[in-house]
Amino acid sequence: MAAQPPPRSLHLTMPCIYLTLVMAVLLTLAPAWGRTDVPPDSGPPTREQIMRTQVGKQLEWVLRSINERAVTETEGRFTPRFLEQFTIEEVRKRLSTLRDEAFKGETVTLVRHEVDPRPDAMSCIIGNEEADRFLSLILSVNEETGQIAGMLFAIAGGAGGEGGAQWDALEGNLGKIQGGVWFGAYQVLIDNPGTIRADASVDPVYEFGWRKWLNISHVSRAWVFGTVATLLADGRVHLTDDLKQADGQSFSLADAMARSAAGDATATDALLRFAGRSDVERYLRLCTERPEKSLPFLTQRENALLKSPGNKELLTAYAAGDEDERLDILSEKGRLQRALEDTAGATDWKEPSEIGRVGWFASNREAAYALAKLHAFGQRPGMDSFARAWKAQTPKIRMEGVEREAITFDPTIWTNVAFLGGSEPGVASLAWLLTRDDGKVYALVMTWNNVERPLEDEKLYELAKKGVEILERDGKPGKNPGEVNNVPNGDK
Repeated sequence: MAAQPPPRSLHLTMPCIYLTLVMAVLLTLAPAWGRTDVPPDSGPPTREQIMRTQVGKQLEWVLRSINERAVTETEGRFTPRFLEQFTIEEVRKRLSTLRDEAFKGETVTLVRHEVDPRPDAMSCIIGNEEADRFLSLILSVNEETGQIAGMLFAIAGGAGGEGGAQWDALEGNLGKIQGGVWFGAYQVLIDNPGTIRADASVDPVYEFGWRKWLNISHVSRAWVFGTVATLLADGRVHLTDDLKQADGQSFSLADAMARSAAGDATATDALLRFAGRSDVERYLRLCTERPEKSLPFLTQRENALLKSPGNKELLTAYAAGDEDERLDILSEKGRLQRALEDTAGATDWKEPSEIGRVGWFASNREAAYALAKLHAFGQRPGMDSFARAWKAQTPKIRMEGVEREAITFDPTIWTNVAFLGGSEPGVASLAWLLTRDDGKVYALVMTWNNVERPLEDEKLYELAKKGVEILERDGKPGKNPGEVNNVPNGDK
């Protein structure tokens, strides 16, 4: 069965918000010091127009009060029932300080409606895209008077309880890395496990810089694995099929996947040729919102050759070209092939090269979704061998050309660990699929892109280890009773 296109929410499962309950929630103002950088939708936010309805007019007033740091025109603004619960002074204090406390002092706008707004109620995300700060807002009005009857601000995503404070401390450490590192932890949810329709979604536990589309380097092989999985599920290929390399050597499809997962670029390219570049690109389009940044889908060899010191002019032309022009450069008679014939091969490059335009690109959430899809394929009948093949582990990985030990996971807590990762100058990307002892599955992704600074790999691993330690406890019974990821039980 071929991969199914993701829903508009881009393979993200979040709690439903029942607007019929809004009238009962008169005013809950979440602590503004909490994390506010995670809108619950996974597509890039787009500024929307405020509807000219009763609730829309009240939203304009709320945003104006936040932005001007002053609450005026309050006479007749709220229903009597609302004012029985909260005073005007309480509302004034909260709205007038929210801009500085939650949005770094930046202007606040309507970013996106979470569900279709009604004339009397809406659920939306407000915030500032440049500051990467957001809050969820539920606003309702009395249908007859248009007065505000309910106003609910909530932290947009993130872990609750004890875990939330730990994630916030981690965010502070993330920001200390020169140039920044982008981080995401997600619970993997499987629909229809054990059937041919098994599929996946991801539910954010914690994210830092989630909307950034970054060069993910060798984690991109997850899309190649996903394409192979669709072929296997359709019965078009088998794990025993032979893959031949350019030097005449061959190995089985299962062996190629294991080698690729362990970091063998030659095996990854063999898989790409076996699956077909066009099929991999088709799968990529189904799994990401901005596939054009990764098209054409490069082989590891092509990426290395383009960025070799002797091919700077070719790299510049490739980065500036559209998809057709890039395809021409990559073709058998194209400039890259001629460069390959004229040189002994790609040489290691030491400086970041077009890391924002040439390579393989995704947000951390999309990278997590790619791992979740692989996990879902493994839940289908007869696909357990596929799961074992791509989850083959290696005790060491290569970072900046140097082999180093990967993170050590406690086997009594993490019953299964799969890893994809690697680096090139200016880029590092680490992605784990983790099964916890209570059966919950998580994807943990860290990506570092910087054209000016050397890779701080030791710091990356230190922070990744802290993230793992939080996941070891977060959401377990006794830690956040009755609550997981700030979502009340029963709302998922």
